[in-house]
Amino acid sequence: MNKLIVSALNLYLEQDPERADSLSQIKGKVINISVREINLNLCLMVQGPLIEEADDELDPDVEIKMSVKSLPDYLMGVDQDKLIKYGSIEVIGDTHVASVMQNTLREVEIDWEEIISKYTGDAVAYQLGKGMRALHTFGEHLCDNLRQDVRDYLQDNVQVSATQDEVDHFIQQVDVTRAQVDRLEARLNRLQKRD
Repeated sequence: MNKLIVSALNLYLEQDPERADSLSQIKGKVINISVREINLNLCLMVQGPLIEEADDELDPDVEIKMSVKSLPDYLMGVDQDKLIKYGSIEVIGDTHVASVMQNTLREVEIDWEEIISKYTGDAVAYQLGKGMRALHTFGEHLCDNLRQDVRDYLQDNVQVSATQDEVDHFIQQVDVTRAQVDRLEARLNRLQKRD
């Protein structure tokens, strides 16, 4: 399974060599991606513009832990900092490495007309490319709707994940508790100085 994912990622990166070259800035870095619900653990090593499967024994430069629910958001390029802030993903280690990887995957552009023209000629490729762009726009809207529907289903019907309001309330309560603990610690320090 992991070899298939790595092959697919490399095939994807090869479609836009300029963008894929941005991975060179993190060459030699090890990235461990794990998806909890499906027990997927993918250990990758960046080798310039491409990636390869790395040995699980290597210490990763960054670990990215996420749920199945947040995987589409991560792959579709939702800002990593937002995903971290809302607890959708957990990044342990060098966040710069994770950002470069995510940004590169998000920014790859595939020139479908160029690929198709090798088999059909330029005129046919242009018409097919025009249709593909329309299909791509439709697909983006469909993915956005599907992502929202899945999120709503998981939150409202199955109650597997928290709503944004619940997360915000929890964060607020953590801040209140932290402030109370800080005040208590200051009070204890003052009492210890009196003794």
